[in-house]
Amino acid sequence: MALPVRKGYKGAPAQAVLTNSPTSGDTSFVVDTVSGWSTTFPYYCVVEPGTSKEEKVKVTAISTLTLTVVRAQDDTTASGHNAGAAIYPVFTADEADEANEIASVMTTKGDLIGTDGSSINRLGVGTNTHVLQADSTATNGFKWGTIANANIDASAAIALSKLATGALPTAITVASANLVDGTIVLADLAASLQAFLCPVGTINAYAGATAPTGWLLCNGTSTTGYAALAALVGATTPDMRGLFSIGKTASSTGSTLLGTGGSTTITSSNMPSHTHTQDSHNHTQNSHNHTQDSHNHTQDAHGHTITDHTHTNQVTTVIPAASHAHNNVTDYVAAGINGAPTSPTVSSISTTSLSANNNTATNQATTATNQVATATNIATTATNQNTGGGTAYFQPFIAVNYIIKHD
Repeated sequence: MALPVRKGYKGAPAQAVLTNSPTSGDTSFVVDTVSGWSTTFPYYCVVEPGTSKEEKVKVTAISTLTLTVVRAQDDTTASGHNAGAAIYPVFTADEADEANEIASVMTTKGDLIGTDGSSINRLGVGTNTHVLQADSTATNGFKWGTIANANIDASAAIALSKLATGALPTAITVASANLVDGTIVLADLAASLQAFLCPVGTINAYAGATAPTGWLLCNGTSTTGYAALAALVGATTPDMRGLFSIGKTASSTGSTLLGTGGSTTITSSNMPSHTHTQDSHNHTQNSHNHTQDSHNHTQDAHGHTITDHTHTNQVTTVIPAASHAHNNVTDYVAAGINGAPTSPTVSSISTTSLSANNNTATNQATTATNQVATATNIATTATNQNTGGGTAYFQPFIAVNYIIKHD
């Protein structure tokens, strides 16, 4: 049986009648209507059903009301038909047989249907772990089979990178058991996959003294020959020797990509503002006195003669040259000392006459001043003395090389 061809169908086509009288050899019928008929070809029609002239034809095209047909389908015979004969689309035994043939080809779990170009054929299920492979020498053009390790390890002509281009069947499952250890490197993968896994310009810490393949040291090395890297960092790699990296900020310090900054020493300008407080302290001296005993300057004793010239009886009183007080003259007079009369009374003695002969010796009593000297309490604040060597400071660290991915 020829390969099946999909037919065109409609659910409610109108029954028509012939308006011409085709002979058994004609390949075109003219009808009065094609209302509801399919415009997808081919499909089948029956002419004069239920009569001795019943014939099934295959309609391959319609032009207005003219049908192009293939005669004698579904085991019928071509006949001449008269105008007015009934004609309408039908389902045929051939169509049912085509569907049945496809269903009947598959007999076992896992069977596949294929074709050699002229017939429908079965491909039985393959062995466990086998994969479906294209094979132009096989009946249906494909087969079940295995892929040897040699086809995907480093000794084969097929590179693993061809998986990305579809050169190998996508049904292949690559497991570690199928690969030779150490044979797959980044270069075996497609360039787009390499860039996805590790973009050009990636910077990593590295314990080696020299950069590995595909990388350069971040020590100012030239980027000549690496266009993609040079577009990112310029003519040389960033020199990161002795530097820490920080995340780029939106503004201010650290806002320039690949910019550097900071200081290896701590100065007052990059320290938080702060003060050093020193308590005040006093130097105290106790008060003390300088004492000088009192002493007198002594005047030799001397006398004063007092004469009263205003009274009838002259009164002469001599105050002896002994120690005496000048304010006690009247006492001498009143007591009649040295023959002084007691009358007239002392109150009649004028101060004038007394003063006239008043030779007063000054009793110089001098007392040294008591000098109390108290030391001044001096409050002194200690001066803050600067110290420190000003040398470089780092938090605890481990030295590594920084490397950068090139193209």
